[in-house]
Amino acid sequence: MNRWLILLLGLALIRPALPEKEASLRLEFRKLGIGVCYDYDPFLQRYQELEAQAPALPVLELCESDIESVRSDPQPTSRWIFQLTASAKERFESVALSRQQADVFTLSLKGKILFQGMMYEEIGAAAIGFPVMHYNSRRYPGQLRLGACQGAFFGTRPEQTARQRISPPELVEFLTTWGNILPIDLPAGQRSRG
Repeated sequence: MNRWLILLLGLALIRPALPEKEASLRLEFRKLGIGVCYDYDPFLQRYQELEAQAPALPVLELCESDIESVRSDPQPTSRWIFQLTASAKERFESVALSRQQADVFTLSLKGKILFQGMMYEEIGAAAIGFPVMHYNSRRYPGQLRLGACQGAFFGTRPEQTARQRISPPELVEFLTTWGNILPIDLPAGQRSRG
């Protein structure tokens, strides 16, 4: 009997590992100490300089399985709202993801970086003219709120290029196929995924 047990254990050890399914959508959050930037090109340049000096591992990574529903304005959108699943919300908050823990994010799809942006307070005075991610656990629990620019959630109308930046066709197509993009003003009880 011991020989059979040893044989089974041996087979289990030499069995090839199955590759894990790669997530298509990825949101990575990093702490770079980038400071406030106002325009996209200088922000990207500063981001690349800091990454070249000392690459920062993500403090948190999220993928499409961490998102419960998606809302947006008509395309090209000024705003996205990603409602996190309960477990993703817990992970996000346990990392204490705020300006102290992460200051930049990268959104990629199938390994291609679509855009990068800053974490910033939703009601901040900075005139940031590129993607800004907000998280407010008291006002909007579990919601990652992505604006094409600072103030997008408070009436600022971003320029067309800023809206197109956060609404690349491949992202819109992926999110439409993955679930269903609901309008931002839809009642909270309705969800985009069943």
